Parts: sequence; C-alpha cells; structure tokens
Amino acid sequence: MRYFTAELWEQINSENDGIREKANQKWDKNCEEYFSKLALNKHRFSPEVYDFLSSITFHGFRIVSVTIVHDNIGNLYPMNVEINLTNGREEWMIRYRHVSDIQLSYNSGSSDFSKTRGFDEWGYDELLDVDETKMSHEILFASGASFRIEFDNQMISLVKK
Repeated sequence: MRYFTAELWEQINSENDGIREKANQKWDKNCEEYFSKLALNKHRFSPEVYDFLSSITFHGFRIVSVTIVHDNIGNLYPMNVEINLTNGREEWMIRYRHVSDIQLSYNSGSSDFSKTRGFDEWGYDELLDVDETKMSHEILFASGASFRIEFDNQMISLVKK
C-alpha cells in the first residue's frame, strides 16, 4: 500500500489527539494524491469499473471466498482470481483475469479473539500502476492482513450478485 498504509490507519485511530490530527491531515493529502493518480489511469479500466471504484468503496465488507482459476493453460497469464464479498446486505464478486502475481500476508494473531476473525473487514484498497501494461489491486484488512493482485490492464470486472 502506497497511500492508505496500515501505519497511517493505526495513527488515525490513535488515542493521542496530536497523532490523530496529524494522521488525518496526511490521510486527506494521500486521498487527493491517490484519486489524482487513479484518474490518470482511467484508461486502464472499463468505464463501469472506473466509475464504481473511484466513487464507492468495499470498506466494511467481508470476504466470503477467494478462488484461483487456471484458464487457457498455455496462454500467457492463464490464472484468474475471483473474490466474493458481502456486507450482509449486498454481495459482490471482483474478477481479475490475466493475473501475473498474487501476494497474501495473513497471520491469525496470538489471542483467541484474533484467531476467530480471519481477514476481518475490508479496510482500504488501492489500484496502482505496475508498468504500462499491468495494474495491481492492494487490499488492507482490519486484521492487518493484506492481499495484492497484479493483472493486465482492463482485466478487472465487478459483478453484483
């Protein structure tokens, strides 16, 4: 995560007013920078995906499942990833095609409570350019877990179930 880091999220929730105030200012600055950068990459998404992801967030949703699908083996980047998520009222699927890299960081924690949470709620996410032909979607969860998927331009879709 480049803009909405775990450290910044922690500072925003600090008990210390000074730390929280400074973090909120940094958050506002990072929001401006991120959405400016996202607008420069608008051509890398379908209009529907760009419009949705530049104005609506999955903050507070929970992952139901993550599926990795091998498709058209023998072609470049034959892996696809599907993330199904819900907030209890709505269900969505995010589908990434032509996936070239997947990174997952997850540790259940040491307390009995943290071991019951899984990924926990979707916190913040960023769509970032990797190079001229690839984008990444980085997701930070309330548990501290993170998920990064790298995929070809235009190869992300959203389906409301």
